[in-house]
Amino acid sequence: MTTVQFERLAWDSEFFGMPIAKAVVKSSSPCTWDEIVASAKQSPFNLVYVFSADSITGAPAPIDVKIDYAASLQGGREKDAHIREMNSADDDLYELAYRSGRLSRFFKDNNFEKGAAQRLYREWVDKSVSREIAHDVLVYETMHEKAGFITLGIKGGEARVGLLAVSERYGGRGIGTILMNEAKRRAMLRGCTTIRVATQQQNRAACNFYEKNGFVKTDNTFVYHLWI
Repeated sequence: MTTVQFERLAWDSEFFGMPIAKAVVKSSSPCTWDEIVASAKQSPFNLVYVFSADSITGAPAPIDVKIDYAASLQGGREKDAHIREMNSADDDLYELAYRSGRLSRFFKDNNFEKGAAQRLYREWVDKSVSREIAHDVLVYETMHEKAGFITLGIKGGEARVGLLAVSERYGGRGIGTILMNEAKRRAMLRGCTTIRVATQQQNRAACNFYEKNGFVKTDNTFVYHLWI
């Protein structure tokens, strides 16, 4: 029987108020779902995020299939006059963040306590505007409304989009592309040559958007939530 290794996730455990771990199943050492469950039952964890490059034999449907995208950065871009930086959060920004994550595994998994996903995305916004986890938080404003926003982080010479959403009211007007172009412009100014983003396979609108904007798929990960 394969022994599965679990890594405790300190932040998740504290935030959700229970012991949480992750397990990564590698193609070089595959295991069955029953083996993972058996190992988890011997662990101190209430929840294990299981990540695998392939679907796991005997497993229930994954809570998510994460798609990773990347794009090369090149060419000059002009800043759009509707874009401004955000240094504090408000309800409009939180609502856009909820919209960004509406198909995420945290919103989809009803085993979390009610409101947990919203708390998670509020925390994400708060840590972004305080610049703890993001270099830029940009909003597109029109008619004194926040029509969309994007967060951008830089690490190891690469840029990564964290959150991106456009208000349903302003969809289909190219605002997402304008925000993405500004994120690319700022990433290039910081010397980055690549920008990355992840989304859910189920979110076909997001996948189509990224591919339309020059991103190519680089990886996919099956994600399971194992509650013990």
